[in-house]
Amino acid sequence: MYNDKELNGRIDSGIFGSYLWMGIGLLITFGIMYASIYNLQLVQISFTLNRFSILLILAIAIGMRFIIVKANAFVLKLVFIGYSAFLGILLIPIMFAYETASIMTLFGASSAMFIGMSAYGYFTGSNLQGYSKYLFGGILGIIVMTLLNNYLFRNNALDIAISIIGLLIFIIYTAVDTQRIKTMLLEAYYEGETELVEKVKIFGALMLYLDFINMFLYLLSLFGKRRN
Repeated sequence: MYNDKELNGRIDSGIFGSYLWMGIGLLITFGIMYASIYNLQLVQISFTLNRFSILLILAIAIGMRFIIVKANAFVLKLVFIGYSAFLGILLIPIMFAYETASIMTLFGASSAMFIGMSAYGYFTGSNLQGYSKYLFGGILGIIVMTLLNNYLFRNNALDIAISIIGLLIFIIYTAVDTQRIKTMLLEAYYEGETELVEKVKIFGALMLYLDFINMFLYLLSLFGKRRN
């Protein structure tokens, strides 16, 4: 059993591990997006996959839920790397739809928001986990409204409203997920399972990665400057 100081140190180390893997995921994703400027084959693959993007994302989300429960930490790392690469390919059209300066500026804005909300989630004494069910419900609502707007309404004002709500949801989710990782690591260390600690690091990295990516995409939708 660890004393309080040692336990806090291990939790900090675990959270740092999640941030490190999140950073690796973002580096892979945005590295592939940038590489597409010089690789026509990547662009062709991206436009082919985007025809089935909704089905692919749903299938991967369901598959990863199963893998996270059943797989060991090493497999989870491979899956996370593969998912980061896949999303990088899927998001390639962004590089051709928006100006590079705009992408970089909003990436920086996303980073600032992420750091601020993650710090709040880590240091706050309030229990944020009660918000999870409402946030998840909000995501389901956004998915439904996005599908209806894309294929039925085609309303620009509704699209803006969806982006604003989506941005707010993932800003809050960043704090909630940071606190959740902290709690999961605490439970894993109390159980004394090293493998579980490693799995929590990767699962935490995935949550934070998705929070950041969605925050960035909604900011881009709202404020991104498109190419002429």
